[in-house]
Amino acid sequence: MTSSPETRPFGNSPATCGYSRILSDKWTALVMYTLRDGSVRYGEMGRRIDGISKKMLTQTVRKLERDGLVRRHVTPTVPPTVDYSLTPLGETLLQPMKELRQWARINYPHVEAARAARHACFLWAEGRLIRCTGAIHAFECVLNLDL
Repeated sequence: MTSSPETRPFGNSPATCGYSRILSDKWTALVMYTLRDGSVRYGEMGRRIDGISKKMLTQTVRKLERDGLVRRHVTPTVPPTVDYSLTPLGETLLQPMKELRQWARINYPHVEAARAARHACFLWAEGRLIRCTGAIHAFECVLNLDL
């Protein structure tokens, strides 16, 4: 059975789901957050974002520049000085990011509890993975779980 466009609010074509790739990785959010207070030089940005490689930083800022969220400014010095800043479009993304961060701070304990509960429901028995579902005192085990 196929669903109609009305039942697929986000669609599945590149034109309708491309927006989901804007914040699709952890580095994008960290770069945006680093630029929230103004222009930052490339090297300084790399030092502020713990664990990011030069390759990943370059790929991330290029993607954000391509998407119109970040502006790259090169000063012709020796060596060239490269600064990055948010564009007006990029600045409009900061508030939703703050709201998502606030949601995560409030709800992360619930996410952790759900993960722990799911992990606790998967057991190894007789060399096979078993998933236990049901009420607290009555578990129904499903063998050969197709994950």
